[in-house]
Amino acid sequence: MRISNLLRSFLLAFLLTVLAVELQAQTHFTFAISTGNNMTVLVQSAINPVLDDLPLANGDEIGIFSPAGLCIGAGVWTGANIAPTAWGDNDLTTLTDGAKVGELLAYRVWDASAGKEAPAEVTYTSGGPDYAVDGIAILASLSATTLITGISEPQSRPFPVQLSGNGLSMSYNLTNSVPVSVYLYDVTGKVVYHSSHAMQVPGQYLLVPGAPTLASGRYVLRFTAGDIKINRCLSLIR
Repeated sequence: MRISNLLRSFLLAFLLTVLAVELQAQTHFTFAISTGNNMTVLVQSAINPVLDDLPLANGDEIGIFSPAGLCIGAGVWTGANIAPTAWGDNDLTTLTDGAKVGELLAYRVWDASAGKEAPAEVTYTSGGPDYAVDGIAILASLSATTLITGISEPQSRPFPVQLSGNGLSMSYNLTNSVPVSVYLYDVTGKVVYHSSHAMQVPGQYLLVPGAPTLASGRYVLRFTAGDIKINRCLSLIR
C-alpha cells in the first residue's frame, strides 16, 4: 500500500518530535551510570508535577538521590511522561556510586530558568519509596518547594515572597478592589503572623510586617485576595 504524501509528512514530523524529546539534554544533575543494577521511576504528565505550586517548565530537571545526598539518576521534564533510571551501588567497587537496596529515595527539582535546586516531596501509586533492584516506582504526585536562605531575592516565578529571620515580606498587585488576608503558620499550625484588610483598592503593595523573629524551619503562607487563594510552603535556613 502506498503512503500518501500527507501521511508521510505526518509520520516524519511525529518521529522528529519524539527524537527531539528523547535527545533533550540533561545538564544539571550528574551521576554514575551502568553500575550493574538499577530501578525505574515513572513520572507521568497526568500527575502535573509542580514547583512552588506552578507546573514544571520544559527543561526543568528531576533528580533522584540517596539518603547520603548522592544523585543516582535524573531526567529532563518535557511535559510528557518520563522514566528516569535510578542507579544502584556497584558491589564490585569500594566507591559508593549508587543507592543501596532498601534506602529511601529522595527527589530534587532543578529550576532551569532560575538556576536553583528545590527539594521535592513525592507520593507513589505503586513501588517505592525505597530502592529495589529492577524495581519500578510510579509517582502519584511530585511537589517541589524553593528553599529561601536568609533574606533572599524575590523568586523569579510570580508572587514574590521573602522570608528572613526578621519576618515575612511580600509584594502583590491588585487589579480590582478586593478583601485581602495573609496568614503565616509554623509547622505546628500556630499562626505566627496575620494581616487582613476588609477592602484594598487596585495597586502594587509591599507587605513588610513586624512579625516575630522567625526561627529556621518550614512555614506555610496562605494569601487570599477576593476569589484568589494561594498556599505556599516556605523554608528558612539561617
